[in-house]
Amino acid sequence: MKRILIGIFLISCFKLSFSQKANKITVLNFSGVIANYPVEMRLEFSERNDSIQGAYYYKRSGFDKKIYLQGTIVNGYVTLTENAYNQNKKKFEDTGYFNLSYQNGSLSGSWQKTPDATKEKILFTILVRREDLSALNLSEYQFIFTRKPYNYKYTEDYTKTYHQLLSLDIKKNNVTKWLLKGFNEESLMTDNDIILEDINFDGLVDIKIPINFPGRTKSDFGFLYFIYNRSSNNFIQNQQLNDLEFVESNTAKKEILKYDADGNGNEGTKFYKWQNRKLYLVREERVYENDVYTHYTEYGFLNGKNVVTKTYKKK
Repeated sequence: MKRILIGIFLISCFKLSFSQKANKITVLNFSGVIANYPVEMRLEFSERNDSIQGAYYYKRSGFDKKIYLQGTIVNGYVTLTENAYNQNKKKFEDTGYFNLSYQNGSLSGSWQKTPDATKEKILFTILVRREDLSALNLSEYQFIFTRKPYNYKYTEDYTKTYHQLLSLDIKKNNVTKWLLKGFNEESLMTDNDIILEDINFDGLVDIKIPINFPGRTKSDFGFLYFIYNRSSNNFIQNQQLNDLEFVESNTAKKEILKYDADGNGNEGTKFYKWQNRKLYLVREERVYENDVYTHYTEYGFLNGKNVVTKTYKKK
C-alpha cells in the first residue's frame, strides 16, 4: 500500500511539472582604453533579442562612478548610448555614444560625446574581453528548466503563483551535458532567465539562477550560484554565495561586493575575495545615521578563518 501511495504521489508531481527553455543572459567584462584613458566595461547580452545593457567606468574615477549603457548588437556591430545623471538639471541625459566592432573577443571602434561630433573629437576605443569563451562557451548550450507551480498565500484574499525549480538540464546538440538537481522548496522563480557570468574570476563562465523570496518586505530577490570546476568538469552549487543572495562583482579587482542598508541611513559594503575556492571577507565599509565618519574594518586570514586586522574611521 505504501509503495502505491508513493507511486501516486510521484505521478501527480510529474503531471504538475513542466519544462521550459531558459532565456540566456550572458555577462561579459572588457578592459581597455578610450583614447588614453583606462576603462572597465560590463555588458549583458540577452538571447531574447539583440539588446545590450551594462555600464563602464574610468579607472581613475573608480568602480562606484559607473556610467550606464544601453544599445544593440547586429551582425557583430555594437552601438551603445551612455546615460548619466545631471546633478544641475536633476535628470538623466545621454552623455556619449560608442560605435564598436565585436570580433575575436575585442571591441574596437570609437566614442564620441554627441552624435554629430567632428572627426577630431571622436576618440579611438579598444576593449578586450576578460572571459575565455574558447575554453567554455555556454551560449552554445540549451538550458531547460523543469518546474512546477507553487502557490504562496500572502493574505486570505491574495495568493501568487511562483514556479518551484526541480532541475536544470544543460544540453548541446540535444544531448545532456549536465543535469543540476537537488533544489529545495525555496527555489522559487517568476521568470525563465538564467545568467551566465564568471563569478570566481577564473575566466570561465558560471551560472546564476534568479530566485524570489516571497513574504519578505525587502531583499526579496537573489540567486542560486553554480561555479564551474575545471578539474571535475562540473557545476558545483556554492552555498556561501547562495547565503549572500545578491552580490556585485568587481572583475578588475577580483572582488565580490555585498551591500546592505536599513533605509534609515545605516549602510554598509562587505568586500570578499576568493582563496582556495572559498570566499573570505577582506574589508568592510559602513556609514551610520547621524555619524559623519565612514567606518572601516580590514580582515586577514588565520587558519582558514577571517580575523580583524585593523579598524579606523575617516570623514
